[in-house]
Amino acid sequence: MSKRERVAIFVDGSNMYHYVKGLGLEPKVQFDYTKFGLWLAGGT
Repeated sequence: MSKRERVAIFVDGSNMYHYVKGLGLEPKVQFDYTKFGLWLAGGT
């Protein structure tokens, strides 16, 4: 029987907004939090 691991991801929206703005990107772009979470967790 395999043990399933869990991950909690907390995103600071203000820091994310200013980071994206600092990159010169449009901050109002839709952000895929699910895809980002999977990437952080090592998924696809």
